Amino acid sequence: MHQQVVRRQGHRLRNLKFGGGGGGGGGVGSSAIRGASSSSSSSSSPSHPDETNADAPPPPTPSPKHKTKPTTQTRFTPDSKSEEWSSAMTPAFPDYMRSTQTEELFCEDVRESEHVDATSREEDLSGDRRRRNRRDTLNGDVTIRERRDTLWSAIKAEVRRDAEAEPMLSSFLYSSILDNSKGGSLEQCISRILANRMQSVTLLATQLNEIFQKTYQGDPNVRTAMRADLKACRERDPACKAYSDALLYSKGFHALQAHRASHALWTSGRKDLALMLQSRISEVFSVDIHPGARIGKGILMDHGMGVVIGETAVIGDRVSILQGVTLGGTGKEGGDRHPKVGSGVLIGPHATILGNISIGDDTMIAACSLVLKDVRAGSMVAGSPARVVAQTMGTPSERMMQEIEPVSEKSQQSFCEWWQDAVKEQVEEQRRDGKDASS
Repeated sequence: MHQQVVRRQGHRLRNLKFGGGGGGGGGVGSSAIRGASSSSSSSSSPSHPDETNADAPPPPTPSPKHKTKPTTQTRFTPDSKSEEWSSAMTPAFPDYMRSTQTEELFCEDVRESEHVDATSREEDLSGDRRRRNRRDTLNGDVTIRERRDTLWSAIKAEVRRDAEAEPMLSSFLYSSILDNSKGGSLEQCISRILANRMQSVTLLATQLNEIFQKTYQGDPNVRTAMRADLKACRERDPACKAYSDALLYSKGFHALQAHRASHALWTSGRKDLALMLQSRISEVFSVDIHPGARIGKGILMDHGMGVVIGETAVIGDRVSILQGVTLGGTGKEGGDRHPKVGSGVLIGPHATILGNISIGDDTMIAACSLVLKDVRAGSMVAGSPARVVAQTMGTPSERMMQEIEPVSEKSQQSFCEWWQDAVKEQVEEQRRDGKDASS
């Protein structure tokens, strides 16, 4: 009789242990085993203290030849709706383990939610706007499509190529550009790069990243200008071999994009935050641009070292600025006191332009020039103080040519004739003065 009781309890233990499905059934079976073992020992314990369980044979091991139909009352499965299963699973397992949905489907849902495009999440596009192939174009150079950013696709292709060529940079390139879980757009990529470069002990990268992302995604003009600047770096700087080079390593480009964010904050009334960004830009990139300065699109800030641009300065589109350039004011008077630079202008290294003066379109300021007066369009000025030395051809900022180009033959003859007439007039005036003195 004792052996039959032990045998029945052994079958029940096996059913409890192997009846549950997955990892959850094993844990419940273990607790049920302990409960069944205690009840078995209490029901079959000997009445005399000298009797022990040493004479009882051990429970038979499970074998394919000896199987017993599981008892449905003690079988625990994830699909079971019993109170025992719910109470046992609640403290240790997530919700998806208590549902009919598998872990693979749950993880797939998580992955899909992580890869939602941030741009489409921010912009609530109507059906009519989605059907239109909207384009923001700057002089035919930069095109931004609503659902396809060709420039961003080209940058990612360049980075994949660089990661294969230089495995040591693969982790850096992946975290900076290729990691879609952090955001799959050019704006989010630039935000992360600037945040990591400009962070400090009291200004965290996460805070800066949030500031840049909200600023860029809230102003489509900033996004268009950003792409035009990147294209300008690639086309005008011979040292820039790819878009990704400027995006990752050009501090002139970084300083300019950080200024665009600070300018947006300045115009929206958040001037303290804008001044804070200006301070960090100056410390990190050695570029001091006041948040109030207005800068156009397609700007090349080559090298960027030592560039100073004042509060009321205005810069047009497609301008190239080299290192050490100053656009400053004169005196201590307030108001509109800084230069106004037109489009297509090339400003050479260490050139200084002071005062509320106008620099015409397609002009060139030679290196180390001091400009204190207005410069008409299409002129090349040089010297200290600067004077017109030649006429430009085409767009100097795109050609990046800094040598003096000779003026046309007609202009040269007109200048000589003018000079000859001026000398004759001066000689005649001296003669008249001499006659008057003798008389």
